[in-house]
Amino acid sequence: MAIFGNTKRLREQLAKSQHEISNANGVIAALSQSMSLVEFSPDGLIIDANQSYLDMMGYSKSELLGKHHKILCLQADVTKPTYSEMWKRLNSGETVKGMSLRLTKDQREIYVGGTYIPVFDESGKVINVLKIASDITRRIRDNDEQNGTLQSVNRSMAVIEFTPSSEIITANQNFLTTVGYQLSELAGKKHAIFCTPEYLHSREYQDFWRQLNAGQFISGKFERVDRGGNSIWLEASYNPIFDSQKRLIKIIEFATDVTDSVIAAQKTNEMAYVSSKQTDDISQRGNEIAQKAVVAMRTSAKA
Repeated sequence: MAIFGNTKRLREQLAKSQHEISNANGVIAALSQSMSLVEFSPDGLIIDANQSYLDMMGYSKSELLGKHHKILCLQADVTKPTYSEMWKRLNSGETVKGMSLRLTKDQREIYVGGTYIPVFDESGKVINVLKIASDITRRIRDNDEQNGTLQSVNRSMAVIEFTPSSEIITANQNFLTTVGYQLSELAGKKHAIFCTPEYLHSREYQDFWRQLNAGQFISGKFERVDRGGNSIWLEASYNPIFDSQKRLIKIIEFATDVTDSVIAAQKTNEMAYVSSKQTDDISQRGNEIAQKAVVAMRTSAKA
């Protein structure tokens, strides 16, 4: 009876093992269909790779099998201590995640993100290393371009960020210089700190934030007040920013100080008004003189 019981348990364990193997194979098959997979020996030799990985790197399987992982790397990278350290970590059973710059067959640089996963035998020894990889070159380069654009904007424009309820989150140095504040003086304060009391309590100001919270982009010339209470003019755009769920998370203002040009234009308009008024006065006096002359000529003619 004891032997039968042991046999039954053995069968159950075997069935469980087979079930686990079947599940593992199913998982690997699913991964292979959707991800790029490559398998290495503990010393870095390429054992296998699926078609997605081969397409990503531009090789055929026969060109990669038996080659060392170094064939995929920049020479400058494989000579760094971090490279040998990575393989030591993998051989010790540690999973390694990250992003790396790799070389395709035609020596084109691509960014590959992924995870190196040590695979163990029954005794706990690392027998190979599976990497799940993906080409993230476009994402990295798009991020680089966006960062470059933001850096360019930060160098040339005044930038400030607000919460949807108008609290100041942060501002770059250009904006701080324009308004005369330190960031510590502004963080957490309301946008109202830059407004005149009349504008702050106007319907126009209420509509301004109502439109921004509705996701509307607003641009134009805006009169604001600096730290000293002086009137300044900003050519600005207010840009609502949304998260992946289309929820408004903040509003970014990009601005340029146009105070000097606005004042110059105002002076020009004043001068034009004065000149126009003077011209009208001269013209009116000329008409009066001319009319008097006509009257005088008529009186003389009658005499």
